[in-house]
Amino acid sequence: MTTNAWHVDDELWAAYAEGRLDVMAEGSLESHVAGCARCRGSAVDQIASTELEPLWTGISQEVRRPQPVRPLRWLRRLGLSDQSLALLAASDGLALAWASAIASALACGLMAGLTPRYEDFVFLLLAPLIPMVAVVAVFDATNSLREVAAGTPYSKLRLGLLRTIAALVVALPVTVAVGLAIPGLEDLAFRWLLPGLAMSLSALLLMGWLSPWSSAAVVAAGWVIVCAALQQADNVTALTDAGVQAAFSAAIVAVAVLLVLRTTNLRARGGLS
Repeated sequence: MTTNAWHVDDELWAAYAEGRLDVMAEGSLESHVAGCARCRGSAVDQIASTELEPLWTGISQEVRRPQPVRPLRWLRRLGLSDQSLALLAASDGLALAWASAIASALACGLMAGLTPRYEDFVFLLLAPLIPMVAVVAVFDATNSLREVAAGTPYSKLRLGLLRTIAALVVALPVTVAVGLAIPGLEDLAFRWLLPGLAMSLSALLLMGWLSPWSSAAVVAAGWVIVCAALQQADNVTALTDAGVQAAFSAAIVAVAVLLVLRTTNLRARGGLS
């Protein structure tokens, strides 16, 4: 008998739906339907659509690509792989880092707004510290990843840079928005970015020797001394000069190279897996 020499009638469909067929008959029916378009069409009439909806809902939930939180979706649009996003989403420190960045940015805006006479000084003092605070917070709060990360095939430098990017993707836009929102600070809204990146990388570098918050304290203390000295000389806006901004750019490159070398040396000595 060929596959299409017979067709499944309503009585046979009812027996199949009610589970009254034995294993052989059930397998034969399913094999036939797989190759018979007419019987596949008749199968649609045998099963109520309301019974199929929970099945398709479950399938949809299983196969749908997980959607990360919005800041991580921005990173996906910038080209970060789903594998890297999964590593970041596993960290419980991102929420703290983002909350720290938003709170710090709002505090910066509030303090600058309340001290109009010194708003340039206050903004340039505090704004570059915000991304560093976010970076340090995400490193200090990733307890759930520390043991897992030790056994992963990813380098600590890669994991560190991924966490840094995830912290900055919120810290930088929020701080820029605060700078643009404060009257009179529009010219400075973007001038703190290079100092902020330089300090964030410097804190990462110092984490090779110090704890996260100790590293942040050292970098912040140096920045406060520089800003206080410029304010004393009534020249705090010198930080926005083209030459000074170029110096920060060079510092970013230098610190990034040192960070890579430090990480490579630690790995060579067995300090990093």
